[in-house]
Amino acid sequence: MARPQSPDYDVRKQNILDKAAVVFAEHGFHKASVSQITQACAISKSLIYHYFPSKQDILYHTLKTHVGELDQLATSITTKGLPPEDTLRTIIHEYLHIYKDKVAQHQLLISELGALGSRERREIIALQNNVVGVFADLGEAISPASFKGRKAKKAIALLALGMMNWTYIWFKADGALTTDALADIISSMLIGGLKNLGSEPFGKAQ
Repeated sequence: MARPQSPDYDVRKQNILDKAAVVFAEHGFHKASVSQITQACAISKSLIYHYFPSKQDILYHTLKTHVGELDQLATSITTKGLPPEDTLRTIIHEYLHIYKDKVAQHQLLISELGALGSRERREIIALQNNVVGVFADLGEAISPASFKGRKAKKAIALLALGMMNWTYIWFKADGALTTDALADIISSMLIGGLKNLGSEPFGKAQ
């Protein structure tokens, strides 16, 4: 007979992922140990393995949870029927608030994706590509220019995401510039830039 799940199973599991993310970000995935995670969580090593079979599995679920949240959020906002500019502004605001609260997870997404196995890595990249696709479509909808080339369209999306992805290095949410103020700056720069691309097509048709 299977052992029943405790009522707080999901809460405990998420707590392990959150604490492990900080340990991995501080020490690096390869140097961090399961013992350090157990100390951070104040639980036994056997309990860690009750939830996750390996250290790599912890990293996988940490990244999958983080990118999955970004993917689901972007998709849900695009279904609200807002104008493209408002949709983009809303996503940027929501993303920066997530980045503010998930600094360790976002750092791992940038620095430790290669530590996963090929199957797990492909799964995370597929979620990332969904997010890139949302930004690419919004950029095309806002710009008067024709995004004929898929590579050009993707480049615009990656430029937009790049404005946010590295803020974790230097942005301090408790500083003079608030998270929402930073989101407004990024939104205005991006939308203003898109509108001023001109009406001539760019990128090679593919």
